[in-house]
Amino acid sequence: EMLQFGGHEMLVAGREPSDAVQLACRTRGSSSAAHAIAAAMALEMSCGVTPPPLAILTRNLGSCGEIIGESTHH
Repeated sequence: EMLQFGGHEMLVAGREPSDAVQLACRTRGSSSAAHAIAAAMALEMSCGVTPPPLAILTRNLGSCGEIIGESTHH
């Protein structure tokens, strides 16, 4: 699979790691929650943190909500 590089990674260089989530969801127009979730998961993996089960459930419900919301726009 080919990786895409849109330059968004350069926006977080030199910033606090927690800024990555906010920047990821604001730099893309569609699927902003998916980008925020991906950034949060990347931070969790890099720090070796495991979120509690309720947080994972909440994240998954939010992702499902975004899918439903995006589907109604088309």
